[in-house]
Amino acid sequence: MNKNFFRITALTTFLLASTTFLNARPASDDNQPSRQSILKPGQMRKALNLTDEQTAKIKTEFAAQKDTLKAQAHKVRDARTGLREAIYSGAPETQIRNAATAVGTAEGDLAMERAALFARIKPILTAEQLAKLQTLQSKHPRH
Repeated sequence: MNKNFFRITALTTFLLASTTFLNARPASDDNQPSRQSILKPGQMRKALNLTDEQTAKIKTEFAAQKDTLKAQAHKVRDARTGLREAIYSGAPETQIRNAATAVGTAEGDLAMERAALFARIKPILTAEQLAKLQTLQSKHPRH
């Protein structure tokens, strides 16, 4: 009975830890949040064959949102860190749920910022370029 209990406990702990680590997105080596699926201007220029005028407009849009996106990405990273700490510290269920809710809220806020950026970039692109972008994103989903 004790061996079975130990095995079940060990397996449960392993599965919980595995799913937590598999779902976590680590920060990059320079302690910056990991990149999202939106293409950077240089990548967009090459992949979508952008004109110089389109590239300049898109760079302007990225520059206008850079600080906001970076700050929001840091909030996501910090919320995930808080969730991991709550899980591994043996915190009560309420605290873990609150930390998980904070992750969801931070990710939702980041998604809205990215959507706002895309809404400003979309009119700059042609119909062909938008179709190509959609194809690229469907071939390389991040989540």
